[in-house]
Amino acid sequence: MTKKIFYILTCIVLVFSGGQHAQAAENPFSIRNNQADMAFPITVDFHLEATGQYPIQAATLLYGTNALSCHENVSRKEFQPAASTHVYLNWTWDLERSGALPIGAQIWWQWQLTDTQGNQWSTPRQTLTVQDTAYDWHTVQAGKITLQWVEGGAYFGNTMLDIATASLERLVNEMGIAPPTPITIAIYPDVQGVKDALIHAAEWTGGVAFPEYGSIMTGIRPNEMSWARDVLPHELAHLVVDTLTFNCQGITLPTWLSEGMAVYAEGNLSDHDQRILTKALDEGTLPPLTTLTSGFSPYPDEASRSYAHSGAVIGYLAQTFGPQELNHLLETIQQGHRVDEALQLVYGLDTYTLDRAWRAAWGYPDQLPERQSVQAPTATPIPTLALWNPLGTAATPT
Repeated sequence: MTKKIFYILTCIVLVFSGGQHAQAAENPFSIRNNQADMAFPITVDFHLEATGQYPIQAATLLYGTNALSCHENVSRKEFQPAASTHVYLNWTWDLERSGALPIGAQIWWQWQLTDTQGNQWSTPRQTLTVQDTAYDWHTVQAGKITLQWVEGGAYFGNTMLDIATASLERLVNEMGIAPPTPITIAIYPDVQGVKDALIHAAEWTGGVAFPEYGSIMTGIRPNEMSWARDVLPHELAHLVVDTLTFNCQGITLPTWLSEGMAVYAEGNLSDHDQRILTKALDEGTLPPLTTLTSGFSPYPDEASRSYAHSGAVIGYLAQTFGPQELNHLLETIQQGHRVDEALQLVYGLDTYTLDRAWRAAWGYPDQLPERQSVQAPTATPIPTLALWNPLGTAATPT
């Protein structure tokens, strides 16, 4: 009996010992240093120091971000070090070439190692959150919103958070849409900080939304509450709408729909915007909505009129058919239907007949030219967040 027990215990020890040796054989590498350091917004430096039981002859750095994408978000950097049991590997990701990453974005990376015996092993995936370390940030959070700011104290930060939270509630209650993912808002003390963070920003830039990352970066001074009440709802609407309509079928929103949703999110049309539209309608000079598909005019007065026109049309849809139908429209576009198809499926209208219906509701029926005579202009790029103004007045969110 004693011999049997001894034999069983010996077998158990051998089994566990064999398992340990097998595990060691599967991972003959030791990682001494594995890190990523970001010099915001220019570079990300990856470092690896590793040793192996056998000389390491090949390594691959896999890296990427958490951006919403239609393909596998993985980039590779191959290394062929001189075969050695101790290697140091370094590589710099140049963001000036690939494009800026916003505050709050997640960078991930891992290494794959191969030795001269053919053993392969991958390090666990690690992540780094993008942050602009040139500033001392304050942070406050509510629901899906994380808001960071630099100047203005707790009152300013909480006020910005209240504006952002109320904006999302308006999107839900009056437009029937809600953010599908968490949102990061970074408020710089001025627009120059935003331009510096974006590397190659245009002069008119006052901020930018990154729907693929759920991030907004903008410049708001503590005494610019009026600007904040315009720009935060506007850009939050852009971010939420673009996220909800993201698709891999090449379907994009026409400018009038994208900007109209953002303008409507700011609240009711201002008296100024209503005067602009009424004057153009009275004079018969308001361009058809179909001409606002691929961009707005680069001239401030015409662009302002286009924003007002687009916002008024979205207001007509929301108030006439209800906010949930706006959400239905976005869902239909996300499923791969182009805008006129989606409008027909949801409202029984297309862009042309929608414009006619809106004008009739404003008291201007039969003002549009015949459908076949309507021709959209060449696409004109428009600012993402701040409209350039040659007079140097406050920027307009877009």
